[in-house]
Order: sequence, then structure tokens, then C-alpha cells
Amino acid sequence: RLAGKLKEAEEQIVKFEPNGDKRTTGVMYYNLACSYALGNDPNNAFKFLDKALALGFNGKGQYENDTDLVSLKSDKRWKDLTSKLK
Repeated sequence: RLAGKLKEAEEQIVKFEPNGDKRTTGVMYYNLACSYALGNDPNNAFKFLDKALALGFNGKGQYENDTDLVSLKSDKRWKDLTSKLK
């Protein structure tokens, strides 16, 4: 049930992205990634964190202090991701 809602949210963000503000779209992808992280889906979480990062949502403190992302910190991809933050 939750996976369906997250997929629906992703579809809405993808529709919004071409005409939307990059920062706003980045925040949306970041929030979607947080939802996937909380749902124990690290692959989708990292996929959308990468999208958020590509759109300029790159605050190191935000990523490192967000309790929604705690489950990702033991993943080898976390270090690579955070090395790109400012």
C-alpha cells in the first residue's frame, strides 16, 4: 500500500520537474527518498537522494542530521553520497 503511494508521488514529481523550480523539485525528491529510507528501501532512497543532489539540494547538515536517513548510514553508498555534499 505504501509502495503504491510512493510510486504515485514519484509520478507527480516527474510531471512537475520539467516546468518546476529546480530547488523545489530537489526538495520533493529528497522527501521521497526519506520516505523510501523509512520504508527500508535503500535502493530507491539512494536513487532519489542522487536526483535531489543533482538538482542542487546538497546541504551536508541536512543529510547528515536527518533522522529519516539513519537506516542508510551503514550502506556503502552513504559515504559516496555525502562526499558530494557541501
